[in-house]
Amino acid sequence: MIKNRSENSLSEIAVEFGFIDSSHFNKFFKRHTAITPLSYKKEIK
Repeated sequence: MIKNRSENSLSEIAVEFGFIDSSHFNKFFKRHTAITPLSYKKEIK
C-alpha cells in the first residue's frame, strides 16, 4: 500500500528527492523556505 506522502518520514522524503540524508534536505529546505520541513509538515496537517 502506498502511503500518503505526508505520512512519510522526513528521511524517506529526503531520499525520494535525491538527497544524501535528511540533514542535507533540512538545510536545503530551510534555506529556500525559511522554515524547517517539520514545521511545514505540521502547518499543512
